[in-house]
Amino acid sequence: MRKTIWGAVALFMILSAGVGLLIGRQLSVHGSGIYDGQQNRVAEWIVEDLRDGLDQNVRNQVDPAHITVVPVGIKSMALSGEAPSAVAGTFDAPDLLAAVNLPGGTGLTILYEHRDGQYEAVLSKQESIFSYQVVGEDYLVLTTDVSAAQGDERTLYVIHKTPEGYREAWSGIAHRRNQNETMDVLDATVKLDPEGKTMVYFSLERTLDQTGVALMEKSSYQLLRYNDRTHRFEK
Repeated sequence: MRKTIWGAVALFMILSAGVGLLIGRQLSVHGSGIYDGQQNRVAEWIVEDLRDGLDQNVRNQVDPAHITVVPVGIKSMALSGEAPSAVAGTFDAPDLLAAVNLPGGTGLTILYEHRDGQYEAVLSKQESIFSYQVVGEDYLVLTTDVSAAQGDERTLYVIHKTPEGYREAWSGIAHRRNQNETMDVLDATVKLDPEGKTMVYFSLERTLDQTGVALMEKSSYQLLRYNDRTHRFEK
């Protein structure tokens, strides 16, 4: 029965392929960012973390004006069963996504978890962020841009916040484009069930001529299930 339901979901995604496949919200610069008390100024510790995480020859290119900082509304209390602590009527600070895009297609994305009143970097990618989506109360789906030196490509990461901390539950191609005599394009997305136990990875491959007319289209999907032992989505 469950397989039938997810087959219907995949069919819906196939029929919707022409509408657009990239999930998540576009990150706006600073978004609802975390600042150091001065308007539109990113906290210095975030700037320094991003600089330290990059090769020394590009660190001087990190401009705070080009840094994106976004609160991530994943509730650890939903996993631990603990009530949120409150200070002056406010809940615990959210976890954070911080990212910087540099010239040439390089960049860095860091995920911070708020623990015991402090922020701790728990995951980083040497890639700039393209979009993100919070799914339920314990999943985060990131789409990142791969370095321009590797071509036009984006990667999907499904991040799970477990009682033991954040885990990378799955990764795969979100977008890839190769230009030869024709253009080969792959676009993909993921869909998780409400319980976060099953995931569909849907992809659409197209070959376009020089005018953009599709010469070939092929869609496919994979049904993956969450393994509680490995904390991964697996076939």
